[in-house]
Amino acid sequence: HIMLNASDILRGAVLKHFANVAAGTIGAPLKTDTKSSAAIQKVGKFYWDVVNHSNTAFSPLKIHFVTRAHGRRHRDDVNAEDFTTHPELRALCHVVGPYGVKAIQSVLLSNLGSSIAEMKRIIANNSVYLGQLDFVDITSWENIVTKV
Repeated sequence: HIMLNASDILRGAVLKHFANVAAGTIGAPLKTDTKSSAAIQKVGKFYWDVVNHSNTAFSPLKIHFVTRAHGRRHRDDVNAEDFTTHPELRALCHVVGPYGVKAIQSVLLSNLGSSIAEMKRIIANNSVYLGQLDFVDITSWENIVTKV
């Protein structure tokens, strides 16, 4: 007679694929890591693509990301409401556990840090033009923005 606990086996498999020791322990400051497991990278990249899409915006009223009505151009486009509502994110947390959440957070923050660095670079390269902006005069604003 062999007794197998399927829930422990499943939990161990999920922990193996979603635990990211390099991200730090629960309660410790987060360290971003882009060399985590493939499962973490895929889930993190999926959520980054959902919230970073040009037709996705955060709705403070609904407290989750939404896809604008005219935003879905292709049949394969993801509807942000299907993955960022509170029940969906709570279910994700239950599946991946606290280590998985911290690892996915590490992937998302790594991507966010790269985007912020890129924005800072663009602003620094165009600081001359941005300093000339006059938000009251629309025509001069349009001329300067076209140069950037």
